[in-house]
Amino acid sequence: MSNRPTPDHPPTLPAQSLQPRAPKTATKPRSPALPTPLPLPLGYAHARGHGAETHPTALAPMRTMSEPTIDSLLLERYQRLVQEKHPNWIRVWPVLSGYDCVTYSFGSWWIVFFTHTGKPTITSLSVGGSISQDAIGFSDINASNLPTVRSNLERHLRAKPEDAVVIVQNDGSFQEELKAMLARHERAMGLVPMKIFLSHKGADKPMVLEFYETLKTLGFDPWLDEKAMPAGTNLQRGIFKGFQQSCAAIFFITNNFEDSGFLATEVDYAVQEKLAKGDRFAIITIVIGSDDSVPNLLKQYVWKKPDSQLGALREILRALPVSPGPVHLKQ
Repeated sequence: MSNRPTPDHPPTLPAQSLQPRAPKTATKPRSPALPTPLPLPLGYAHARGHGAETHPTALAPMRTMSEPTIDSLLLERYQRLVQEKHPNWIRVWPVLSGYDCVTYSFGSWWIVFFTHTGKPTITSLSVGGSISQDAIGFSDINASNLPTVRSNLERHLRAKPEDAVVIVQNDGSFQEELKAMLARHERAMGLVPMKIFLSHKGADKPMVLEFYETLKTLGFDPWLDEKAMPAGTNLQRGIFKGFQQSCAAIFFITNNFEDSGFLATEVDYAVQEKLAKGDRFAIITIVIGSDDSVPNLLKQYVWKKPDSQLGALREILRALPVSPGPVHLKQ
């Protein structure tokens, strides 16, 4: 009898892929890799409930835990990752709290598209067949273009922030993909600082307000003292909180800038955030005027001296660690 999957029996992963045979020595087993390619039918779908119950509309019987589907293998590992970092959010976490799943293929790669539903009692699984090269954006997928491919597919599949696209090679590890999925959902849950702190001298307020309004129009979330802090807020405490909520600090250095007082404090806060957040925080210095105005603490980071405010905006957009959402028609 053939073991080829049929619409009545969706493809499953071999039981041994979850529990690789441990060596005789007392070494820690490696994280499991995905099994060799499986033949995928044109489509299948089944719905499942918690435990051993099968939803009345199921097209296929429930598989045993020893025969996991692709989505369950990935989400088993993903749940451990979320549980480790955000245990208090596990019940409402995107995808883990309910999802639908479509699996596509492209050469030796699987593309698993999780759609968040928030309905934990029913899951729809389907196979979408091969996905086009136009959707991928490349003739093949490799480690160097993987982030771009994922971004292309998110647009092609119209993924919401709570959804996820996971790209895994049939015989490769998927841990890095789960980390990318976690980062996406952390942003969706508001757990990643996303504001952009605008540091400036009071005399430069009119110019900085123009940058503030432009960044907001582009879809960013700039932080400006007079906009973010209501009357009565402790100034130093408010500034410190602003840095904690930010993924970047932009220092507008003009002839009015002096490395003293609260401006020196803001430089210190920015350096602290950079050390704590690494690549998730950017220090962007825009020099308008004399190069001698740049504080010593900022000279170790890249700074630009654009010819115009439009050039300054271009440098800011290039340096930010975040980007606005995809272009769409206004409602």
